Amino acid sequence: MLSRPIDFARIAFAGLHLPLRAPMLGFHITFADGMTVLNYAEGLHRITDPSEVEAVAHELSADALLFAVEPEDVQAIPRWLEMLRPAMVFLYEAHRPWRERFRLPYVDLDAYATELSDRFQHTPFKALATLGRRLSIQSAARIDSRPGMSLSQSTASPQLRITSGR
Repeated sequence: MLSRPIDFARIAFAGLHLPLRAPMLGFHITFADGMTVLNYAEGLHRITDPSEVEAVAHELSADALLFAVEPEDVQAIPRWLEMLRPAMVFLYEAHRPWRERFRLPYVDLDAYATELSDRFQHTPFKALATLGRRLSIQSAARIDSRPGMSLSQSTASPQLRITSGR
């Protein structure tokens, strides 16, 4: 951070406008076929309010859960997964370019997905590390990542496009 003080100051000042202790970030989708997807975005972390996760688990259950992972939060994630009980999980990094710029540690998503798979053996985990690919969420037993698929609610397999916020 000290090697890029202007970038650090710009990000820090921009962060002052963000809400502190805000409710869940992200969104919940129910597709026509009944498949549900919860994008918890950056809302699952070490200081997340447990009562919020309990409420989300009760009110917005999901077949597929997407959320961002940062190294500081890896120890807290299993607790939230136990509460949310998704059928399948997709992990991604929200700030990898920022972390690389400041030479901060980041998560090896594939290794972390494997670690979580070992702990939650009935839940498939997929690391979303390749931008521009599309995911086909077909069932809890099968997670398929293929290029060239389009978003569609009319099929039995909802599809999501992985894009970068940069």
